Amino acid sequence: MSRFLKRISTFGIGVYVMTLAAITAYSTLYTNSTPPPRADAIVCLGAGVDENGVLDPAADARARTCAKLYADGVAPRVHFTGGNDAPNAPSGGQAMAHVAHVEGVPEAVTTVEHESRSTLQNALFSKPQIDDVANIIIVTDAFHLPRSAATFAAMGDWDQTLWASDHLRPNPFWGEDWTVLHRETLAIWFNLLRYSAWRGATALGVQDIDHWLI
Repeated sequence: MSRFLKRISTFGIGVYVMTLAAITAYSTLYTNSTPPPRADAIVCLGAGVDENGVLDPAADARARTCAKLYADGVAPRVHFTGGNDAPNAPSGGQAMAHVAHVEGVPEAVTTVEHESRSTLQNALFSKPQIDDVANIIIVTDAFHLPRSAATFAAMGDWDQTLWASDHLRPNPFWGEDWTVLHRETLAIWFNLLRYSAWRGATALGVQDIDHWLI
């Protein structure tokens, strides 16, 4: 039994190290295409927002990046997705949309999804609002792009262009926060398990699982 557990542990550590190395390399080397291709909609993924509706620097950068893409004529629509755990507080999607409106994006060309609290929910809960488009540009940090691309591919049939608002999230004390790569490494595999469980439960006809299973 101990030998079996040792093999499992060794395998798990190996998978973790390889995933971390791949995400680190991707985040470091990723560059946006020049010029960005045309799309039907820009999709801005939420990050953090406090109880007062103030965005963290990563979410703010994503919103401003989407506003810049819209100003450059890349797409005629911008969709913002992200909820908020604080009761009665503005959602992350709403707060990002406000930043974009201040930057010149008309309210008439924006849509907002307010309920999501994970990348899986970003894609699933946004689907009703962007299911009529074929091509989307997904905007988030570079380290988050692979998981976002896989999630949106699993939840819908969109042609995707990936666009990094930044490589890593800023740290208030020492520049870029490299620790987020460890979290992202775990999130990739954790989300795969959650998605598989959600798919299985959906296939079995389990109702009302979207808000707690993914």
